[in-house]
Amino acid sequence: MAATQLAHQTKKETKTFLALALLQLLEHHTFSDLSIAKVCQRAGLSRMAFYRNFKSLDEVIYEYYSPKISNAFETLKKSSLRSEKIKDQILFFDRYGPDFIAAKEKGIEPIIKTIVIEEIKKFYAPLTHDHAWVTFMANGVYALWEEWLVEGKKRPISEIHQLIKGFSKSLPVD
Repeated sequence: MAATQLAHQTKKETKTFLALALLQLLEHHTFSDLSIAKVCQRAGLSRMAFYRNFKSLDEVIYEYYSPKISNAFETLKKSSLRSEKIKDQILFFDRYGPDFIAAKEKGIEPIIKTIVIEEIKKFYAPLTHDHAWVTFMANGVYALWEEWLVEGKKRPISEIHQLIKGFSKSLPVD
C-alpha cells in the first residue's frame, strides 16, 4: 500500500515538475519554440519520464489548466444570485484574464480555448439537447470574453453578462 502511494506521489510530482518547467520556459519563449527535450532539461527529468506521464506538450498545458479552469466554472455554476455571478466572473477574469491574453502571445491559446469552451458547454448542455446551439453559444461566449479581455475590459462585466443572457434567450425548445 505504501509503495503504491509513493508511486502516485512520484508521478504527481513529476507531472508538476514538467508543467512548471514548461510554464517557466513560456516566460521567455513561444510554445512553438519549445521541445520536449527542452522541457525535460529544464525540469531535470528524462524524456522517458516525460512520456510516462504525457503524450505531448499540449497535454501538459491541458492538464495544468483544465482543473483550474474547471474549478472556476464550478464556482460560477453554483452562484445563484446575479450579483454573485458577476462577482465570481470578476474573480475568474482577475485570475485567468492575464493567462488568456498571454496564451495568445505564447501560442497556447488553442489549448486554453478548448478547455474554456468545454467548460462553457458543460454549463449550457443541461439546458437543451441541441448540440449545435450549445456549441454556438460556447464559442460565442468565448469570443465575447476574449475580445473584452483583449480590449482591456472597457465595458463593465455586467454588460457582458447581460449580452450573454440575451443570447441565451434563443434557447431552442426540446
